[in-house]
Amino acid sequence: MLASDLANPEFTNPANPDALLHVEFYMHAALDANKSATEGRRIYAESRPYVRIMRPGDNTSIIETPVRDDHKARWPQRWLAFQMAEGMIEGALEVPGWRIEEWPVVDPGQVHELKYLRFSTVEQIAGASDAQIQRLGMGGIGLREQARQALKDKYRSDSRSELETRDREIAELKAQVSEITAALKLKDTPSAEPPSQPPPQRHLSPERIEKMLQARRERQERRQRLKAARKAKKEELARADKVGA
Repeated sequence: MLASDLANPEFTNPANPDALLHVEFYMHAALDANKSATEGRRIYAESRPYVRIMRPGDNTSIIETPVRDDHKARWPQRWLAFQMAEGMIEGALEVPGWRIEEWPVVDPGQVHELKYLRFSTVEQIAGASDAQIQRLGMGGIGLREQARQALKDKYRSDSRSELETRDREIAELKAQVSEITAALKLKDTPSAEPPSQPPPQRHLSPERIEKMLQARRERQERRQRLKAARKAKKEELARADKVGA
């Protein structure tokens, strides 16, 4: 293992001894010995990041091991470059929006390139500046326009779906209200001379009426949430159009 400058007076290379090492991050699926022995065939574990460390020219110094936090801290630039190349920037899944993996316009190769440039959502592409979009090459501007149009189409589709859901819930709510009203009227109506063979009638218990009223309140709350989500999407689309103007 290389010593520091203070402990190695003859050290004449770069100040950081780690700069002399060959360090390579890569994806690797290791052989699962236990499962392979049980199944009688070679079974590999899930692919995960590994690091290869060695002194150039010394094949006896090679170390290959799963990546640990100290490796990331020791070679942060190489770790970042590996993450960008693999499209696995940490925290990318936390970015809200329409994931580019779910956008049918781009193929896996384009997804990889977009993630390398730290685009995680269609909204990020639609709102990208001219300077940002130039990094995507000749088709960057066209891809941005496709993203904006896709968001508009998605918004319209979501709005129609929300309206249909709202109309369906309103119809169900009206039917329940009519049923409750009829039940209450029946309860308050004085009993008349019963016919010789009274027709079967539907009676609702107080518990049933309370459940129906609760369902009505829940549907009203759901409709309010849908309306708020629709408003938020409309504002987000307006911001995207403003950026692209």
